[in-house]
Amino acid sequence: MEDYFYLIVACLIGIELFYRLQFISNVIAISNCLKKVLRIIPSSSISDHWKEKIVPKYSLIILKKSLFLLAILLLIILVFSAFILFSNNYIGLVLSIEGGVISIVISYTYSKLRLILNNE
Repeated sequence: MEDYFYLIVACLIGIELFYRLQFISNVIAISNCLKKVLRIIPSSSISDHWKEKIVPKYSLIILKKSLFLLAILLLIILVFSAFILFSNNYIGLVLSIEGGVISIVISYTYSKLRLILNNE
């Protein structure tokens, strides 16, 4: 029973990290930079000199944001992994279909409740 509690706590912490570290806005920023680069490179109206200056800047932005997204995901994995220290059966629950379904239901429900409560 305590394994389920650990799983619920890990899901709640993971969702909070996901929102507070602005995962979605970073994905959108990467997408916007990629769109800009894909518009700039084939354009004949933009000089090669300008392209040589701006494309590396956009590439650096994309690299930084991608590494930040990786760090967020690793942090969430670390949260889930930290509870392994408290229980021997926790890893089995997390990797099982039942644990996956519970994680999805808890995460979805918490996300919806969080959005409802933050909008009011």
